[in-house]
Amino acid sequence: MYSLQAGLQRSLRKGGNSLKQADFKEDEFRGIISPLDEIECWQEIERENVGNQQNEQLLRKAEIINRHFQKISSQLTELDNLDLGQVSALVDNAQDCLDGIWRDQEIYPAYQQPRMEHLFKVTTKALGARIEKEFKENDIWQASFSEVRVKLNECMRICRGWKDRTTELTREFWKGQTEKHVWEGKPFYDAYLENVIIRISVIFELRSQHDELLRLLSQDERDRLKVNSTFDPFRKINSFYTNEFQTTAWQRAMKEYESIMEPMEREICTKLRTSYFSDAKASAS
Repeated sequence: MYSLQAGLQRSLRKGGNSLKQADFKEDEFRGIISPLDEIECWQEIERENVGNQQNEQLLRKAEIINRHFQKISSQLTELDNLDLGQVSALVDNAQDCLDGIWRDQEIYPAYQQPRMEHLFKVTTKALGARIEKEFKENDIWQASFSEVRVKLNECMRICRGWKDRTTELTREFWKGQTEKHVWEGKPFYDAYLENVIIRISVIFELRSQHDELLRLLSQDERDRLKVNSTFDPFRKINSFYTNEFQTTAWQRAMKEYESIMEPMEREICTKLRTSYFSDAKASAS
């Protein structure tokens, strides 16, 4: 069964047809669901060359592409085990790697734009999964804000870094008039990546507000208002899923959270108002 599954996945990576290199179709990439799949695809082509003239050209292309992928293949293999700082370094290396593949004139025919765009997307998914893993292992709603703030900032750096680099490549580097291999149309945009960036920003704001809440309320007030239950609505869902179903669940959690916050906000407003008028009265006397 394992051999059959491996063979099917291998076939899909090569376009869903025969495993011969002569049948490889670069514009078909249904089986590429991660950046490691793309790397493995080109490694398989290099390993399995059967020696005819058509395959020799593809073999040469695979050899050059694989040299470029060597810059990031080991990091991608260990992605789940990298710390967030190392993931940021991977983003930097990925830009250099993909820029090299796109511009290398020895790669013939040139690496196709739809395939590169797909590679961008699956890399985004891989980075998103690594961020999600970080907060499965470290409860984002339970850990101290000082700890969460550092991790959220690092995750935002990863996401914004990847967004900036793919935009830079497809809006500037690969658009120049002197470029032989030009990116056609609009710069790369990934709605999933945008949603993850927005979600990280919202979570940061929620945790920041909660930290301020803790400073303004006494321990007795926290206990009476059940401040420790503030984030219970978010503990029921995966806060980093941004698909349509999970977006609805997130919106419900936000409404429930806002309802929980109302008495706390009233308490703080009353407390601040009392403190203000007390200070004003003291100053006037």
